[in-house]
Amino acid sequence: MDFERAARFWDEKAAAAPPEQKMPRAALEAKLDAFLAAHQTLALATGSGDRLRCTPLEYLWHEGKIYIFTEGGHKFDGLAHNAKVAAAVYEPDAGMNRLAGVQIAGTASVIAPNTATYQALCAVRGIDEAALKALPTPLYLLEIRLAQAELLFSEFKRAGYDSRQRLAVKS
Repeated sequence: MDFERAARFWDEKAAAAPPEQKMPRAALEAKLDAFLAAHQTLALATGSGDRLRCTPLEYLWHEGKIYIFTEGGHKFDGLAHNAKVAAAVYEPDAGMNRLAGVQIAGTASVIAPNTATYQALCAVRGIDEAALKALPTPLYLLEIRLAQAELLFSEFKRAGYDSRQRLAVKS
């Protein structure tokens, strides 16, 4: 098995594609924003060394970042040593002619509970501060800053573009 060749597949396909198959940046940004705003569950991958974890989590897309309230768990094993994360958000059971999903690469950081950002996100998410204080353990808040998003949508192909588009995200 030539794993390196298989890994290069999409890069080589994108390099050989005519420029007109690439969607305009503004259209990709709008699609990414609308798709992430319309969903609330992702699969978050973290890792360090031989320890890998992929966790389904509820998220909030707010002002160009992903926010996740979490009680903790083994995802923090990876985050303690490696802030790089990957995530996937997708339509379930879409089928080959109705593909719709986004793969994300980014960097995660933990927002401290006593900050204005944490409190503002609690309000946006509808989390009551009194209920938070009553919890036996704190809720951690992860902030994910996107570096790259790969969008795979069958509808792009029908519009004359390649079905897979890569967007370098400006932070």
